[in-house]
Amino acid sequence: MSSEHSPSIQCAKNGPYLVKNLPQFTNSYDEQIPTKETIALCRCGASKNKPYCDGSHDRIGFSDQKRDGRVQDQRDTYDGKDITIFDNRGICSHAGFCTSGCPAVWRRAEPWIHPDEADIEAIVNTIQKCPSGALSYAIDGEEHRDQKREPEVHISKDGPYCVRGSVELQDVEWGEGASKEHYTLCRCGGSKNKPYCDGTHWYIDFKDDESKTHGVATEGVETELKWYRVADIDALPSGRVTTVMAGTHSVALVNVDGKLGALCNHCPHQGGPLGEGTIEEGVLRCPWHGWDFDPHTGQSKDDHADHVPVYQCETRDDGIYVGIEEPIKHIRTVSDVMVETMTNWGVDTVFGIVGHSNLGVADALRLQEEAGKLRFFGVRHEGAAAFACSGYAKLTGKPAACLAIAGPGSTNLLTGLWDAKVDRAPVLALCGQVQTQVFGPGAFQDIDLKAAFDAVSRFNQTVLPSSRHAELMTLALKNAVVERDVVNLIFPDEVASLPAAQGSMPSGPAGRVRRFRVSSLPYSISR
Repeated sequence: MSSEHSPSIQCAKNGPYLVKNLPQFTNSYDEQIPTKETIALCRCGASKNKPYCDGSHDRIGFSDQKRDGRVQDQRDTYDGKDITIFDNRGICSHAGFCTSGCPAVWRRAEPWIHPDEADIEAIVNTIQKCPSGALSYAIDGEEHRDQKREPEVHISKDGPYCVRGSVELQDVEWGEGASKEHYTLCRCGGSKNKPYCDGTHWYIDFKDDESKTHGVATEGVETELKWYRVADIDALPSGRVTTVMAGTHSVALVNVDGKLGALCNHCPHQGGPLGEGTIEEGVLRCPWHGWDFDPHTGQSKDDHADHVPVYQCETRDDGIYVGIEEPIKHIRTVSDVMVETMTNWGVDTVFGIVGHSNLGVADALRLQEEAGKLRFFGVRHEGAAAFACSGYAKLTGKPAACLAIAGPGSTNLLTGLWDAKVDRAPVLALCGQVQTQVFGPGAFQDIDLKAAFDAVSRFNQTVLPSSRHAELMTLALKNAVVERDVVNLIFPDEVASLPAAQGSMPSGPAGRVRRFRVSSLPYSISR
């Protein structure tokens, strides 16, 4: 193919990406998107017709300049006995495939990389999953930076454009040691290192489309406004804020000078609980880092463009109500597929605590409970959940599950899980986790749960967007049932609510385990 007809991307000044001759364009569900000779893709984050540009960059005054405070372009070298790893954190998109896929090598504190802590094959496989081109490796002095793939632009879920297959990015400055075969381009408009993604999309709560419900895309999905009674009329004095639940949505309910407001409870900076904040001079202040928002519009009061989604709110005779647009038809999620697989394996009892970082899993459990396939018992402490789970499995011989939120919520399970392990009780731990984009930087309740559960678990894995979700649950429960042991699955917050891939089906034990039967010899019975 001549260079004139080769796929390429040009960054229009303070405008869209102009993509030419692209043979393959896919969305976050890996579905093909029609393409043509030239397409203009939004990079300001404000288009109402994502992923395409609609001219919003002019309306909002979008600037494509790099900003102060970005991680500087610098290639670091980590030498091991058999492999050398190269890393340029200045172009890293913080997708989390390295820290989740090979946590023994990629750690969350300096030094970041330990090349001798895993075998070469595992390290190479992990590096090949890096979408940004920040990672590469050398063996016997020969560097491996690129892969051989067909040209493609893939739209990641609520994240950047992932470009692969040597699509030429024209007239830009490349990072030191960066791959030109694969790289990630900012789609939210907030990166400090434009045009490259730097992970800002998570901090500003960027969404593919503004019509979102509980982390699940509702673009093209029919919705209806549902009202939830969240509090008594006199429950919230003026000048106060509190956290309430509207269905499965965590909401910050505010009262400023007698006027009520309802906002999404997650600060766009690092997900801080706004319902635990304060009202300062008429604005809502996040308790974590002091970001201020208008309690009625959700707009930022600081020098950044972040905003918080707001909901309708009204007072009725019997209380305060919040209205939220909900899909009329349930959107099947990754958690639905995995929990359905769980019940197929005979897990009919779950003990645990529902909270902010496991709502996706909890909602899937709720649906199975409504279908009569399992029972959920709420407890007051995660330790009680693990011990109850252990006792149930010992007495019935059947696998049971326990549920906890991220951080100390999950680590509270450990004593009860050791009790199950020592007595060989088949137990499944379902752990909530912070979002993948803040693995490592020290977000609230960010604990390396995989490392924490390694010693107690026969099978211990983090659920990722790219995982084979039904198979992952089947492998976990096969280990629990066959080995009579503890297994653990970790659900990052945003992954648990991802829409399931089209056609995804649950798995089960059929063909995976032999039937267990213990019987006496025939002559013993006849005597």
